[in-house]
Amino acid sequence: MSFGVQYDDADTSLAGQSDYLEPTYLFKKFSAEQLEGGLMAPFNSPTSRISVISYLHVRIGDSAIADALIVAADRYKMDPALVVAVAWQESRFQANAYGINHNKSVDRGLMQLNSSSFQMLSDNDFFNPYINADYGTSYLRKTLDMSGNIVTALAMYNAGPGRVDRLGAPTNTLNYIDKIVAYKNNLVRDYYRFNDMGSVLITSVFRPMKHPDYL
Repeated sequence: MSFGVQYDDADTSLAGQSDYLEPTYLFKKFSAEQLEGGLMAPFNSPTSRISVISYLHVRIGDSAIADALIVAADRYKMDPALVVAVAWQESRFQANAYGINHNKSVDRGLMQLNSSSFQMLSDNDFFNPYINADYGTSYLRKTLDMSGNIVTALAMYNAGPGRVDRLGAPTNTLNYIDKIVAYKNNLVRDYYRFNDMGSVLITSVFRPMKHPDYL
């Protein structure tokens, strides 16, 4: 990504006359490709991590659900925006969500874990947001490692790796992916729009107080 930032030369004759250090920021313009990194960078930065956590708590609106998703994202080194977006699409952040599939298997909990795929879990486990988020994010991490890209990983999460490998993703899965990516991108845009940590420090230079040069 090229920023293309340029300054005019400051008037050095005024140096020493109430000079000050001016940090210069550039706010990102997002494209679909640039958004792929999500909130990983600010989440992994000690200076902005708390702002990501606070932001996601507000967006999710439930502290226990937010904690469960953030802890799971951190444990499996996943973009928290992606994990949150999957949970939103799967259950609208409802820990007691329940759905029956055409093959009679049952999807349960925050990330709609399938009863056939997660036979080791009890009913209480499925509806515990921390356990559900942990298993769901672990599986999402696995599909991402298998596929190498978010789109295929989401297809595998929804339709199963075998189905995707043999026949590709069905139409309903493609719609599912579109909704998750759109929600994730909105999360990321809004974070950078409303948080100072969403700007990029380009440089810090001395500017004369009387005649500062700006972008």
